[in-house]
Amino acid sequence: MFRVAWALATAAAVARGSEIVDAFPRKLSGLPPAKTTPMVVLLAGWPDDTSSFDEIVPAFAATHTVVSLALPGYEGPPVSERWGLSFEVLIEKLQETIASVGGPEKYYLVGHDWGAYLCTLYAEDHADEVLKLGLLDVGADEFDDVSKKELAVILTYQLYFAKLFVLDALGVPRFATTFLFKLFPFQSVGPVPYETKLPTAVQRFFVEPDFRMMYPYFQSWKGVWKGEMVRGSPMPTQPVLFMYGANKRTRFHTKGFLAKLDARDDGSKWVELDCGHWVQTQKPKEVSDELARFIAEPAEPATPVKSAEPAATTTTTTFLPPDAQKAAPTPTGGASPSPVMAGDVDDDGGDDDDDDDVDDDGGDADDDDADDDDEGAPAPPQKEEPKLEL
Repeated sequence: MFRVAWALATAAAVARGSEIVDAFPRKLSGLPPAKTTPMVVLLAGWPDDTSSFDEIVPAFAATHTVVSLALPGYEGPPVSERWGLSFEVLIEKLQETIASVGGPEKYYLVGHDWGAYLCTLYAEDHADEVLKLGLLDVGADEFDDVSKKELAVILTYQLYFAKLFVLDALGVPRFATTFLFKLFPFQSVGPVPYETKLPTAVQRFFVEPDFRMMYPYFQSWKGVWKGEMVRGSPMPTQPVLFMYGANKRTRFHTKGFLAKLDARDDGSKWVELDCGHWVQTQKPKEVSDELARFIAEPAEPATPVKSAEPAATTTTTTFLPPDAQKAAPTPTGGASPSPVMAGDVDDDGGDDDDDDDVDDDGGDADDDDADDDDEGAPAPPQKEEPKLEL
C-alpha cells in the first residue's frame, strides 16, 4: 500500500513540475509528499545535479519527504533564455518547483555553493515558508571584510567564467571555449584546488564542460559595468546551520558572519570541516549528522547580541585538483580561506590579518587634569587618543 501511495504521489508531483518552464530539476526520496509530512529541500550548486546529496538523503528518508534539486539547465534541457535566468527569476521558479511537490507549507531548506546563495535570497523573500536554513560552504551576510588577495581570486575566476558563458552564448565554437577553459590556472589562482573527492556531475563537467551552466556568474556580474553592485546575501532571520570546508584558497564567508551566528540563541551554529568545497561529498557522515540534529531541534526565536569574532582554527590540508591533477601546490598549514566570498588569505598558509591589526597602547587621555593650585607651572602636554581607521 505504501508503494502505491508513493508512486501516485510521485507521479502527481512530476506531472505538476513538468508544467513549469525552466523548472528546477528534482528527485523525490523518503516519505510520499503530503501536507502533514515534514519536508527537506536540498539545492545543489555549480556545476552539480540532483545526485549531489545522494549520501545525505538517507539521514531523512525515514522521517521526511526529501526533494533534491539542481539549478535550471543543470540537468535535462538548457534554460529557455539565451543569457540565462536572473536571480529574481530563479527565486520565482524555485518557489513554483517546491510548491508543485505538494508538500507542507513550511519546510527545511539546504543549499550548497550557488544553491546556498540562492537559498539565502529565497529565505528572505519567503521567510514564512522556510523553517530552518542549512548553508554549505557559502555563507550569508554582507561580505564587507574581503581581503585584497581573496578579492583577486574571486574576481579572476568568476569574471573568467562569465566571459566563457558570453562567448558560448555568442556562438563561439565549443572547442574554442573548451580550450580557454582548460587554460584557466586552477592550481595557481583557482578558489578550490585541494579537492579530494568530487560529485559525479562535477567530474563530468570538467571532462566535457557545458558553458551554458555558467549563467549564474554572468547574471551576478552583468550589471557591474553600469555601476550596479552585486547583490549581497542578507543575514537570514531563520535558524542557520553553516558548514564549510577549511581547505580552500578562499572562503565564501566572513568572520563577521560566524560571529553573528555565535551571538544568536535560536540554535544557529557553524561547523568547520577538514575538507574542501564539496562538503556533502567529502564529509557526508559529518554533514548528515549535523543536519539531522539541527533539523530535529525545536527552533527558538533569534535574539541577536554582540559577540567577539571567533578564533581562527588550524587544519591540515589534503588536496586533489578537479581537472589538473599533475603539479598541485602543497599548502603549508593554516586555515585556508572559499568560491564567492571572503575571509583572510595568506599565500604561505598563514592568516593574512594585515587589515585587522590595531595598535592600542591602552593609555589614558587626561585632557583637563592640570594642577590648578600650582600657579605659574606650565600645563602638561595633552595626550591625544589613538585614532582608529576603519
